[in-house]
Amino acid sequence: MNKTATKLSFKEKLGYSLGDTASHFVWDMVGFWILIFYTDTFGISAAAAGTIMLIARVWDMINDPLMGIISDRTNTRWGKFRPYILYTAVPYAILAVLTFTTPDLNQTGKIIWAAVTYFMLMTAYTAINLPYSSLMAVMTSDSNERAGINTYRFISAFSGQLIVTGLALSMAIYFGKGEFTTNIVSQPTKGGTAEVINSDSIHYQIKPGFVGIDTLVYSIEDKDANSAEGFLYVVVSPSENDTLDYGDNIIAFDSTGIKAREGVAGVIPYPLAREDVHYVSADAKETIINVRGNDNTVDKAKGYQYTLLVLGFLSVVFFLITFFSTKERVAPPLSQNQSVWSDLKNLGSNRPWLILALVGIVSFIMFALQNLSIAYYFKYYIGTEENVQLFNVVSSIALIVGLPIAKPLAKRFGNRNVFMGSTILSGIFFALLYIPDAGDYTLIYVFNILAKFTYAPAVVLLWTMLADTADYTEWKTGQRSTGLVFSAATFAQKAGWGIGGALAGWLLVLFKFEANAVQTESTINGIKLMISVIPGILYMSCAVLLYFYTIDRKTCLQMQKELEERRANENDN
Repeated sequence: MNKTATKLSFKEKLGYSLGDTASHFVWDMVGFWILIFYTDTFGISAAAAGTIMLIARVWDMINDPLMGIISDRTNTRWGKFRPYILYTAVPYAILAVLTFTTPDLNQTGKIIWAAVTYFMLMTAYTAINLPYSSLMAVMTSDSNERAGINTYRFISAFSGQLIVTGLALSMAIYFGKGEFTTNIVSQPTKGGTAEVINSDSIHYQIKPGFVGIDTLVYSIEDKDANSAEGFLYVVVSPSENDTLDYGDNIIAFDSTGIKAREGVAGVIPYPLAREDVHYVSADAKETIINVRGNDNTVDKAKGYQYTLLVLGFLSVVFFLITFFSTKERVAPPLSQNQSVWSDLKNLGSNRPWLILALVGIVSFIMFALQNLSIAYYFKYYIGTEENVQLFNVVSSIALIVGLPIAKPLAKRFGNRNVFMGSTILSGIFFALLYIPDAGDYTLIYVFNILAKFTYAPAVVLLWTMLADTADYTEWKTGQRSTGLVFSAATFAQKAGWGIGGALAGWLLVLFKFEANAVQTESTINGIKLMISVIPGILYMSCAVLLYFYTIDRKTCLQMQKELEERRANENDN
């Protein structure tokens, strides 16, 4: 009886998939928010942050294969890989919280803290995610069933990503709200009166017949008597063009928004937060202005930390569900040589594995560069930082919708061919994101949806094809090293994110980015390139590498048949 090519139950597939939701709760906080957290909240330079991410990859070159070797040689009543999911879930969550904690240190101390916590978190990620990824390859030996498992897995993974990218910033703002008192420092100068309703809101009453721009100054004070002043510009439409002149600093408005900004710097106010410019119709007579959306009123450091406490707790719960709902079925041959050198030698001669490792690294460089840059794109180019969450939610939904087509397409055209088509199409759509103007939301969202939808099949197939390369090694050599094979995936993932993160940080320096300031035109152009043309070209280059991948559908079926015969004979003997 063929026991390893098991058709898995819905319960086991779902239970397994929740482990990647757990991974993404933490991983996507790093993948989407860590760079802007380091530069804009913790206060270290983009170059330092990028360098930390890159240096961490040197350790991963040792750490990832080492974890693969250790897990391959683990033998417990729970199997080779499941014990690590059980025992490393809690340390992983704790280190995630510490990584997003901001102790009061000098610049050198901050960099050391960021480096140590980031290195430790990446080590914990290897310790839990490499065994988790390897687990899929030993739950069943059926390649099509593996593609099905991976479809479940990445639907859950991108559901986790949807939660993190769609809610993390809002959660940080919510948890970062402190005990503040709001006061009016100076009443509006032109067309109305203002009064504080509560610490969140100011009531503005429009003077009859007034149209134009009114200015008022308010202050926020916390429970420790720390205070900061903010400016509110109330644009009452219909309005003729108007200008606010602060000496050498000029801010020009029109009836639809900001027309131009010249020389604005330091305390001269044009705030980057949209909430500081409030638009209202003259017919409204009055309006309520929420001042709590400003960075002045939110302790983002505290907000990020509390957000990670919630996500870390959920990740532990989901990892435990994975542990208790899965089973390992595919074991290495009983006569297998346990030599580490033999495993490494076999892996080095596995050409399909080498190609997928390179594809994985390039793919994750692309993904990291764009994901880390998109927050800057919305904050400094689009001008509405909070809208990055909607963009990320739409991206995750497009990915989730595209995932189920991977299995039928692969069954019809083969894994490699579908992967190649995915990289070319999505690369083109990524590059096209350079075209839209700041206000052209339709084009921005259309290109992004098409890029993510066409990218989705490649996500499933990368991990399915890696499992096939583990079978390939066993088929060719009689040796199976599932953990070591999947160390390529975790290393590629982290190397890609590290190189991509470093590249993002260094490119920001190259384009002369300054945190929390108005950016120059060349800086804005650079940020646009970072989310479009550069990742697009990188991803299309994967198609060239995949051309040399040799495990086609016919080879897959032949491997599965012959390996099952060997295992049956071994069991009989």
